[in-house]
Amino acid sequence: MLFLIVFKILLAFEQPEETSKNLEVFPSLNPLKETLPHPEEEHGFTVVTSKKSKKKSEKSQIPIQSLPKLVHPIQEERTKHEGDVVRPKEQPKESQSDETKPTDEPTKQIQQSQDVRPKTKTSEDKPISRRKHRRSTYAVSEYQKKLKELRVKREDLYPATPSTPSQLLSGDQKEQQKNVPIKYPPDVVIHPSTIIYLENYPMCKFYQPITRKLNLMVYVEYWPGAKCDGQTCSLPKGTHKTKERFWLHGFWPQYSNNRILMCCVYPRSDIEVEEQVVDDKELLQNIRNKWMSLTLCRHLIHQWDKHGSCSSDIYVGNRGPLEYMQTALFLYDKYDLWKLLQESELKVETEKLYALSDLKKILKRSLKIEPVFECSEMTSIAEIRTCYDIYIDKFNPKMIKCPPYMFRKEERKCAKEVMFKKFPEYLLNPKTAPRNNCEF
Repeated sequence: MLFLIVFKILLAFEQPEETSKNLEVFPSLNPLKETLPHPEEEHGFTVVTSKKSKKKSEKSQIPIQSLPKLVHPIQEERTKHEGDVVRPKEQPKESQSDETKPTDEPTKQIQQSQDVRPKTKTSEDKPISRRKHRRSTYAVSEYQKKLKELRVKREDLYPATPSTPSQLLSGDQKEQQKNVPIKYPPDVVIHPSTIIYLENYPMCKFYQPITRKLNLMVYVEYWPGAKCDGQTCSLPKGTHKTKERFWLHGFWPQYSNNRILMCCVYPRSDIEVEEQVVDDKELLQNIRNKWMSLTLCRHLIHQWDKHGSCSSDIYVGNRGPLEYMQTALFLYDKYDLWKLLQESELKVETEKLYALSDLKKILKRSLKIEPVFECSEMTSIAEIRTCYDIYIDKFNPKMIKCPPYMFRKEERKCAKEVMFKKFPEYLLNPKTAPRNNCEF
């Protein structure tokens, strides 16, 4: 019994030494405070020095090699040029040090560069419409200066008369004129709602005296397919028949040096000339069928006022205007250019491309003179022009070659291959064709 007591006492005193050895082998048996890792200061932050944290700290101490930033070559080229550029809305950045502050000279250059930029908006924040470049000044010859001094206003040359055309009438007078019954051909019956009311062609605002002798006259015919493309054409109330062919446009006096005479002083006004035309019933009906108004009224009088008045030295006297018109109608009946093209070896049709040189050869074979073409949209035939010498026989003038400038204009306006747009077939039948309020 005593032996057991002594053995227990010895075991009690020897236990700490054995536990210290076991603690070295088993650290998890240590008290909680002793098992916690000691804090270490690293870069001013308190970190836990566990095995994982030590590995992370070791990795953080290894310098990281940053990859170069990928930049597109075009963007890199732009950055080179835009290094010193300041956009109009941006302001130059203020630097902290005095050494990097920009001087006054660079700021002036920046302001100048901003002023050079075109303004796209006005002060009211409205967009500015782009304008085509126009020369500020044009070279004016002494002859043009002289003509400008001698020209006369229409109001001074032709005061208003009781027979003033409709574009000079008041609103009430226009309504009264519209209510006047329109005389149509006896076999044509049209509902009043189908009548198209057209305005009149504008007359010249200024007139100039004739100071030189004419060299030639240019006879012009237009293709209705091009004229009526994109708009509705209509026949005057008295037109009885039409035909698929080129229609009469005008008869223009001019000088050989590319100067077309326009708006010349004439002793009688356009209103008096119109009354003279209306009194000649045979001429009036001929004009209604061949020199008619399609989009605006008074087409014939507009041609006389703008061009025919300048031929008063050739077609003189009281019947001068009528002789001018009769000569143009005579040339219209003498040559049917569309028929010549249709009956040729090409068998010309609408909406087909043809070489312009081939068309000119066909017409030159019959006319003995090369005509001049006028085109719209480069490929659409709009007009054909021929030139005449009116001094040999003013009623049956001789066809001559046109001045070189007209052929140069043809090269600019027409392509090598051209076409004739479809003829407006609704104008070929007078019974169903749209009608307008024009007299002729």
